[in-house]
Amino acid sequence: MFGRKVVAVAVAGVVQEVGLPGRSTTIGRLLREQKFGLRSHRKVLHTGKSHAERDRQFRHVATQRQEFRRRGDPRISVDTKKKGLIGQFKNPGQIWCRETEKVNDLDFPIDAQGRAAPYGVYDPERTEGHVCVTTSSDTADLAVDTVQDWW
Repeated sequence: MFGRKVVAVAVAGVVQEVGLPGRSTTIGRLLREQKFGLRSHRKVLHTGKSHAERDRQFRHVATQRQEFRRRGDPRISVDTKKKGLIGQFKNPGQIWCRETEKVNDLDFPIDAQGRAAPYGVYDPERTEGHVCVTTSSDTADLAVDTVQDWW
């Protein structure tokens, strides 16, 4: 996927090759006027493939959720998130400070002190979350330990 500016610059180059004047800003404006823009894929095509038990499974889960809610039992969602390198690596975002923090110019795993694996529990009734972070492998034991720590 190319950014809008990259596409406009490429089109401007082609336009100039054929001997017409054209700046990338003009090309970009003209493309937008013609309803061109950055687009991503949308999952809307149905392949026709469906699991025979899918609807029954969803009804069963919905029934279980209602029953848990009626009894006052906790309903939680558990999930692992993207692993991250530990060390002097660039992170997205900004922070208020007087000087920028110096970080590695390249993000090679060999330069990391380890890899952080976050695992979370979310309680929709309380709208509260709980996150545990480990440097060990993301395993079923981690999921159980995280739920136990939340409990």
